Amino acid sequence: MAHPRAFKERKGMGKKPHEPWKRWYEAGLIDAETVARIEGWERTRAGPGGLHWPIRVLLIFGTLLMGAGVLLFVAAHWENLSPPFRFSLALVLVGGFHGAGALTSGRYAAMADAFHALGSIALGAGIFLAAQIFHLEAEWSLGLLLWALGALAGWLVLGQWPQLVLVALLLPAWLCSVWWNDVSLIPSLHRQGVTACGLLLFALAYCSAQIDARAGTSRLVLAGIGRLVLIPLAIYWTFIVLMPHVWDFYYTATNLRFQDPLSAQDLPLFSLAWLVAIGAPLLLAFGLSRRAAWPMGLATAWVLTPTFFIHPAGRLFPYIWWVIGSLLMVGWGLREARLERINLGAVFFAVTLVAFYFSEVMDKLGRSASLVGLGALFLLGGWLLETTRRRLIARALEGRP
Repeated sequence: MAHPRAFKERKGMGKKPHEPWKRWYEAGLIDAETVARIEGWERTRAGPGGLHWPIRVLLIFGTLLMGAGVLLFVAAHWENLSPPFRFSLALVLVGGFHGAGALTSGRYAAMADAFHALGSIALGAGIFLAAQIFHLEAEWSLGLLLWALGALAGWLVLGQWPQLVLVALLLPAWLCSVWWNDVSLIPSLHRQGVTACGLLLFALAYCSAQIDARAGTSRLVLAGIGRLVLIPLAIYWTFIVLMPHVWDFYYTATNLRFQDPLSAQDLPLFSLAWLVAIGAPLLLAFGLSRRAAWPMGLATAWVLTPTFFIHPAGRLFPYIWWVIGSLLMVGWGLREARLERINLGAVFFAVTLVAFYFSEVMDKLGRSASLVGLGALFLLGGWLLETTRRRLIARALEGRP
């Protein structure tokens, strides 16, 4: 192995090597020839066949903006169009976008993915527009199901990740719509509880997808969706399950009953809803992780315990419960060497501390003392949290194969 100084002496390599092989070279683990081969391979991969992240961002935003523009144009002129022309326009949008995707697939794969994604989005608009054109008296949840099935068919045929994103978002949306349409007489707290727990468990199931060298695009996409929606769904679950007094105040102020008991005729449907809300994410996590899915069972117990077994009494209970959840998330990341789970656990812990300070400490101090305490919390607490996070990440990296 060549000495690290040989790198500077090698012709045609005046620049320092990029990360991460820069560290390997400076540590003497690889020689200059290996660095040259790695850089040559990276340049080839990022050439005409590869895409840098700005291009990907432009394609994603371009797809969304074009889809929104088409839908807004159709909506603006919808009243002036005849029913046959409306239906023809819906068919042209779906077929046109997919046809453009087929024409560009051999030349520019990323553009083809964008056109096929527009076609799948237009499919949902076409389903609901067709129902309006022909005055079909059907539940709108059925439209979500048809849209999800169309996106699923597109993913099975094309194997592209935008269709999988639609499937991952539309199926839980369909389950929620069916639940809310069929249980209009069930008190709102019970409906909200099933929805909040089920959606949070779906997000955790997406996060449980194993990501390794053999992981396909589908697992990466589902894990990304889980990380994206986990924080807002966790906030929603917190206000519904851990802090029901907030909703109790709202429904009392609007003269609506909030904690009405369930009737005997609603109990079977209510039990079926809980079975789906718990069982579907567990089955999904098992399909994504197999033998490594048992932490999802522990996460399910953490989500359901305040709902069924522990009444969240007291002002400190939500914060204590979230500290436990943050530690469990960090432990999950350490066990499987997943850095994003460690980062999520650190984020949840930090948000819990800040929320506790604002709700329980800040109003008991004077203005100057509260600002000083808040500054100390951000400076000292942020430093300690970041130091701990880096140590945990280093430990997780050591455990990676």
